[in-house]
Amino acid sequence: MRKIFLTLCLLSGALLPGGEGALRIADASRAGINALQAAALTLAQESRTAVTVDRVPPREALRRLKAGQADLIVLEHGNLPEKTPAVCRLFAAEVLAVYVHSSNPVKGIKRKELKEILTDKRPNWLSLHPLRQTDIHRYGLSLRAPGNGLGESLLGVENFAQDIFRLNSTREVILLTGSDAESLGIGLLMPDLPPEVRTLRINGVLPLPGTVASGKYLLCWRYYVLAPEKPLAAAGKYLELMKKISFARELEKFGFMAL
Repeated sequence: MRKIFLTLCLLSGALLPGGEGALRIADASRAGINALQAAALTLAQESRTAVTVDRVPPREALRRLKAGQADLIVLEHGNLPEKTPAVCRLFAAEVLAVYVHSSNPVKGIKRKELKEILTDKRPNWLSLHPLRQTDIHRYGLSLRAPGNGLGESLLGVENFAQDIFRLNSTREVILLTGSDAESLGIGLLMPDLPPEVRTLRINGVLPLPGTVASGKYLLCWRYYVLAPEKPLAAAGKYLELMKKISFARELEKFGFMAL
């Protein structure tokens, strides 16, 4: 099991002189949330608190919280326990968007249809619109791109079709989608789309903060921060940092939706 951990201390893990103790965070998100580390650095600098952000699997995060070995944990919505602790706050989501050229008459697509299009060898628009008989030109994310693997994990497939054209960022996906009337691009949800590109509805639902938070929009992982009923003072300060605009901006910088 691979673990990636960040310890923000000045004295090799010892408590900082004059500091407020140590804060242990277990991050069990899909690919790690960099904004958690940024907030940890802020807390370490402001309160002289030794903060550790440890990447662990969901079961290990829950075990640590129950055993008192973690002060805060981060879980995806599908891994929440039946009985949640006193603090269970939705704060972010990884949202997969499906982009098409604005001239495309198709307004929406079902999740099952999207899965078929992305795994088929040569999909055609005819299955979605009776007057379009052209091939679908598919654009997706490369292994180096933020959000890579999100579509596969959300749609429950190991790999998409090999001939999907892979790009190094969602912005590049959007750029090519806007230059190709037969395109279908998948990537992270991005604000401020150019006029040549629009987002498809999935099962009749657009990806908006409200539909993502409620779970009505299906193509997303929603992330919660969990803490015991009486969190440590340092944990309380960290939770307050997570409510600030600076934390939301840090989330958005790495392609997450702040909620």
